[in-house]
Amino acid sequence: MLNKEIDRLYLLIGRIATDFSSIETIWYLIFTTLIHQTPRPAADAIFHQIKTGYQQRQMIVAVANATFPKDSESLLSIRELAIRTRTVAERRNAVLHSAIYIMEAAIPPHIAAMGISKRSPLADKDIAQEIADLYRTVAHLELDMHALRFRMIKSIDPKSDLEANLARVETERLSLVRRLETDPAMKPIER
Repeated sequence: MLNKEIDRLYLLIGRIATDFSSIETIWYLIFTTLIHQTPRPAADAIFHQIKTGYQQRQMIVAVANATFPKDSESLLSIRELAIRTRTVAERRNAVLHSAIYIMEAAIPPHIAAMGISKRSPLADKDIAQEIADLYRTVAHLELDMHALRFRMIKSIDPKSDLEANLARVETERLSLVRRLETDPAMKPIER
């Protein structure tokens, strides 16, 4: 049974990695929206000089601080989502940079996590619960990022008709709750 459980966790880890990559891409698109008058090759050159996602988000927040009034909904959303993304990134890194395996030497055998040069942040957690909760959190954050992106486009082009896109995000948000409740990968394998 532990083999099926660890396979379920590996599936969720793959989803976490993929969905977080989407979140990083949306941050890039928000950056290009903030500096939409800059030619794309120049925007790309600027963005790719910054090597880490955290530093890229710091730059985006700095550009937003210079672009929007201090009480602007766009600025407040960018700041809040940057903080949430940082927290999720730390949790994602803990999962992706841990060796998650079946500890056969334990009685009873169980799923464990170890770090390479230091103790894994997952070592003292319910690993299955942490991974499932992280996937849920990443999936919701990705939808929030899509909504922010559409609102950002609307802010630079008030005539753009993005209501259908925003409605699709809200429909997807409702669908996500149902999918997470019924997704077999979100349910632990009983021993």
